[in-house]
Amino acid sequence: MKVADPNHTSGDVLSSRWRIDAVLGYGAMGEVYRGQDLVLQRPVAIKTLAADLLDDEVMLARFRREAMSSSRLVHPNIVTTLDFGVDGTSPYIVMELVEGAPLDQIIAKQHRLHPMRVARLARGIALGLDAAHRHGIIHRDIKPGNVMVTDPNGGETARIMDFGIAHSHRGGPRLTQVGFAVGTPGFIAPEQLAAQQVGPPADLFALGVSMFEMLTGELPWNTNDPVDYIGAMLRDPPRPLEQLRPDAPPALCDLIMSMIRRKQDERPASAAVVAAKLLSIIEAMRHPGVEGGPAAVSSGAEIFALASASLAPERHVATQQLAWFQRVVEDEGGSLAQSIGREVLARLPSAEACLRLTRTHPPADVPRPSLGLHQGEVIVEDGGMLLGSGARAALRLVRLAGAEEVLLTQELHDAVGMGWRSRLEPRGRFMLDRHTQHEVFVLRGTPAEVSEPATVESHADGLHWRCPCGAHGRVPEASEPQMRVRCSMCSRLIEFDAGQLAPAPSPSSASVAPPAPGDDHPLTSIVLTAVESSQSPDEQLDNDLISALSGFDE
Repeated sequence: MKVADPNHTSGDVLSSRWRIDAVLGYGAMGEVYRGQDLVLQRPVAIKTLAADLLDDEVMLARFRREAMSSSRLVHPNIVTTLDFGVDGTSPYIVMELVEGAPLDQIIAKQHRLHPMRVARLARGIALGLDAAHRHGIIHRDIKPGNVMVTDPNGGETARIMDFGIAHSHRGGPRLTQVGFAVGTPGFIAPEQLAAQQVGPPADLFALGVSMFEMLTGELPWNTNDPVDYIGAMLRDPPRPLEQLRPDAPPALCDLIMSMIRRKQDERPASAAVVAAKLLSIIEAMRHPGVEGGPAAVSSGAEIFALASASLAPERHVATQQLAWFQRVVEDEGGSLAQSIGREVLARLPSAEACLRLTRTHPPADVPRPSLGLHQGEVIVEDGGMLLGSGARAALRLVRLAGAEEVLLTQELHDAVGMGWRSRLEPRGRFMLDRHTQHEVFVLRGTPAEVSEPATVESHADGLHWRCPCGAHGRVPEASEPQMRVRCSMCSRLIEFDAGQLAPAPSPSSASVAPPAPGDDHPLTSIVLTAVESSQSPDEQLDNDLISALSGFDE
């Protein structure tokens, strides 16, 4: 079968690996084919530059930029780029093959989408944009035609594609026209038209226009002429969404209208904020009868990735755990916010940074504290203390965790790359904040080591522990009689009560000699943790402080 690009036909193999099978679609810059990865035997999508653009330096640069920009992003709401190359004189991009339908085709067929569907799809797009923005990439051409809607396991997912005019900010009518401007006129932000500095607010404007179209089947300004449309956008307010879709939740209409404001600083602060507000709107639509539900988002709040740690009750262990937690948080560019009782709360720059905390461990003699990872809305006070629903959820979450366990919420789960998905298991739904239930996941890892019982003997130089392997060593000084140490001979983790003595064995009965005097084996009699024999009298006071300061009882 002959395909549209005269440089390629069905059966052609690019770079000895990527076979072209059939045309999937056409765009302003070229064609997209269904193909096959001949090495891994998997279907792929192959995008090539149109033959008449091979000598266009601008289009070649855009094509190369798309490959470089999208290859840096691995996220469930972004189509993944697998390879980029040049076969002869023809450049190509290989992407994962996403089965589904472009969002613009869905809108054209159904005209007006249900508000719940709009909120869910838009939230996926916002999460993908948040990932791109955190990597310093601005898409600059968000529109329904650049969003693929898939239906894995019965649940729709929005996937962003086409980063052809993406830009790094670190260094109604169908209005698409190649060369008209950087972006699509119907969705382009005012600052893009004015050739001003373009940042994340431009993508939020385009997403807001897309959401307006998803709800109404039309664009916010009512004209069929591209030039008149742009003039109206720069001059007139958009049509009231609540009049066009009176059945839509007011919170959803208000969010969309805030996203398409002309001034950048009047739009939401970030894509993460948009995603959080959409989640609140979704929850409110799920539970319409709950008074004081999550539909309203606090004024002045920001969205942060949060990590909470629950320290051991023993002071000497908790001190080392806290030192480790502070170090790894600061290594990731975060900072400790506050500690209440044994719980410590920190904010981090990204969801990925939260998960990277789990790749490290305190010194071998210190158990890692239980961790709770959440992305949510907080208000940062002048002194750095975090208040609000996100802080409440993060602190409550870590209280659900078992010893050395890592729990994370759906909000953080949605924000991380796909590389972590295979390590997560559902734990259930929990009421972490007022009337809001959160899906909670546990991060699989190395299971906590189980200690074995040991005995304590009296020797001439003091008390010694006796391991089941026969080795023994001096009991270290500790404030509590119950403790755990690691045997210097067999590396077992053993537990004993220094207050309960066993009869000392005769020298001939010892099956294994004790560690030699002065032995500097790093595992000799290292206290790993003490076991608190009774509940601290301040435990209830700590609980009351957490509830009062974090607003659990609101």
